[in-house]
Amino acid sequence: MGSERRRDIELIIAEKEKLATRAKQIAPLIPDVMGEPSAEAKAEIEAGLIDICNHLGILAGFADKSGQAQIARITDTLRISMLDQPGTYLHIVKPILLNIVGIQIDFNRPPPFKVRGIDVSLFEGKIKALFKR
Repeated sequence: MGSERRRDIELIIAEKEKLATRAKQIAPLIPDVMGEPSAEAKAEIEAGLIDICNHLGILAGFADKSGQAQIARITDTLRISMLDQPGTYLHIVKPILLNIVGIQIDFNRPPPFKVRGIDVSLFEGKIKALFKR
């Protein structure tokens, strides 16, 4: 394995670890049902989601086109969840965080790497339903 490929893999693994750490930090702050977290918790959640979108963006740089599209859908869904609307959409974020932590990167072939384990269609449907209310 070449040193550049090894460096890429180490960077991807480090980004996945940062994603998992940040998800663990903010998940307990997110309400399980529609409702508003405290102002302090909301600020921490939003900062965490911004960090997560940043780490996902880095991962997308190593992903194939399909993986990039899937990661873009996740970051779009997270951004929608941060809208400052009455009746927060944050309760949708917890399962999305689990989905993010479960992302798998296939290192068996050269870059761009194949991304697996992402399915945001369920969450997109929930958000669309909430917007219709």
